[in-house]
Amino acid sequence: MKKNSPGINGLRAICSILIIMFHFELYYSLSNKPIFSASYIAVEFFFILSGFLVCKSYVEKNRKNVSDAISTKVKKMYPAYITALIMLVSIYAIKWHGFNYLNWFNENSNNTSFISELFMVQTTGVAKFIYLNGPAWYVSALIINTGIIVALTNIFKKFSKYIFLIISIGIYSYFFINDYSMSPNYFVLGIISSAILRGLAGMSLGCFIYFINQKHSSLFTKMNNYIFNALEIIMFVFFMSLTLFRTPDKFNFLILIPSALLILMMFSKDGILDKFLGIKPLKWLGIISFEMYIFQSPCSNIINCWFSNMKQPYITMLYLLINVTTATIFYLIYKSISKIRSKKNEV
Repeated sequence: MKKNSPGINGLRAICSILIIMFHFELYYSLSNKPIFSASYIAVEFFFILSGFLVCKSYVEKNRKNVSDAISTKVKKMYPAYITALIMLVSIYAIKWHGFNYLNWFNENSNNTSFISELFMVQTTGVAKFIYLNGPAWYVSALIINTGIIVALTNIFKKFSKYIFLIISIGIYSYFFINDYSMSPNYFVLGIISSAILRGLAGMSLGCFIYFINQKHSSLFTKMNNYIFNALEIIMFVFFMSLTLFRTPDKFNFLILIPSALLILMMFSKDGILDKFLGIKPLKWLGIISFEMYIFQSPCSNIINCWFSNMKQPYITMLYLLINVTTATIFYLIYKSISKIRSKKNEV
């Protein structure tokens, strides 16, 4: 198994762009026909990849502490997460309440929603799925399910891969049979959040393909390079065809096939996608992909509040510029602070 894949960062970048453009297109259409109306299903790729990497980290390093797994994820994601939330609240307070934050907090259920997002538990439904930073539901589901994944790995040990497969097939099949969408805004059977179940299904699938990769990576490493590259290209085209220029429907679940196979292949051996998706611009966007994802709502609200009269394609170009710039600045500041802290700890 490869330790890392240059192409994965590029795929991260593409998925982040697809998702942020899905949300932006809801308000500012680029053409008469929607381009990104199904692009939100790219979130499934992130869940599957996260499950794969969680297993890779905790199985290979023989880590078993659930709280350690959760705290590691929180430390990594929380700085950008809380910054985006504060940015969003500030935009609302400045635009609609004349800098009066208390007025904003006292309006409707904003205080409850803020507290639930502050503690990253909004996907439990504690605030009735009224999200402030809508896309941040993914982070909440990811944090909760990281603990579940590590706990299941500890409990079932050698049999965990079969448990993960059963969980993934079971949840996705239930969603498919009952025609449930992938919306993170409801309770399944009136009991458990769809967001948590969706995250658990995706991450469980990621864990399963990790174990497959661990024992059967030779399936791809021994494959003829031309056949391997052709299969990678087919899966990438399949992935893109499901996320662009189509209306969301039951075929959304097919995204699981190219997502799982691409991760499996790209962590098995170097292929054409490592070269194609590993180019420097995509590599950088992949590095800041989480920041791009988490800052999409504050950035789109800046557009909504102060630039809504701008015409296409300039308004989309401005949005992408603001998003990438904000993500880059935050990432560089965060990394600089982290380096300073590590140096102090060494001393």
